[in-house]
Amino acid sequence: MTIKMLMIDDDAKFYKTLKSHLSTTVDCSIEWYRELDDKVALEHDVYVVGNHLNGGTRTLEIIKQVLENDPTSMVYVISQNGDYDFLKSLFKAGVSGFLDKNQLDVEPLLKACKKTLRNKKRLTKLSSRLDAIS
Repeated sequence: MTIKMLMIDDDAKFYKTLKSHLSTTVDCSIEWYRELDDKVALEHDVYVVGNHLNGGTRTLEIIKQVLENDPTSMVYVISQNGDYDFLKSLFKAGVSGFLDKNQLDVEPLLKACKKTLRNKKRLTKLSSRLDAIS
């Protein structure tokens, strides 16, 4: 089973770095967009969103849109600065965590991916059992 991840950020170099780190440790397909538009289907397991999109207001909009679509989604924000009030507003919006662009530690994201993968496997087994009953 593969984790479906969507990254929305304008930094191609960071996308490549993140993809490189994740590809060696977890079965993950990562899509990358500079901006979220209506053509992008919100059917991913994990989302990684830049914190500076349109001064941060677009970041909050994207987080709300993702979580309204699926409240169980894991949303991580790429952070490069410590604007406490803005980070606090992101937590209130429901983000799962942060990735520091300057000192990338993918461990929290890996844990989230592995947890999501375990849950997907459990749901698949449960679905198979229910199908067998009906």
